[in-house]
Amino acid sequence: GTPDVLPVLGRIHNTLQESSGWHLEMLPPLALSERQRLCEDRLAQVSKSLSDSQMTQLIQAPVCNSPLFLHLTIEELCLHARHEALPTALNALLACTDPGSLFISLLESSDKDYSAPRLATRAACFIAASRRGLTHGELAYLLEESLTTNSKIADHDLVPLLARLAPWCQSSDGRLQLLHGILTAALQENEEMESCRERIIWHF
Repeated sequence: GTPDVLPVLGRIHNTLQESSGWHLEMLPPLALSERQRLCEDRLAQVSKSLSDSQMTQLIQAPVCNSPLFLHLTIEELCLHARHEALPTALNALLACTDPGSLFISLLESSDKDYSAPRLATRAACFIAASRRGLTHGELAYLLEESLTTNSKIADHDLVPLLARLAPWCQSSDGRLQLLHGILTAALQENEEMESCRERIIWHF
């Protein structure tokens, strides 16, 4: 089942408040009506919609108490799910237990879309391993340098890869950073992570 994160968040809240002296307010989870409106508005932007039963399944899923999980799920439905494939896609997404496991699952699925091995996973690991984030050019260089064939990454791989990374990242001063620390934490045990760290240290 889905772990109850509220006690953990409560302890984090108390620790931050005590250590900083700030008054912190914990926001409640989004109401079901707010979740539904977010889903409908985002899906409408790409001319998609869910049936009533699919919408209920999504917004009432316990894992969607997490706004990050809900965001990742909606973006995945927007990007990839054909209308006829929505039931299967939705079931697979909601089978993940938390945002981190969903992120890893999406990376592993995305890796199959590119000719270079594990390209999406390595790109995410490079971004996670960089404290300041990476420009598109730096990311492309690091990915090319990590290929055993010493070949360049083709534009037909790089351009879709950057578009694929977009829902998981934020851009600050032209540098890509992962959207949330939860996503960075999910990559820490990935087998690509150590080599990505080493290459960044060597490069910079």
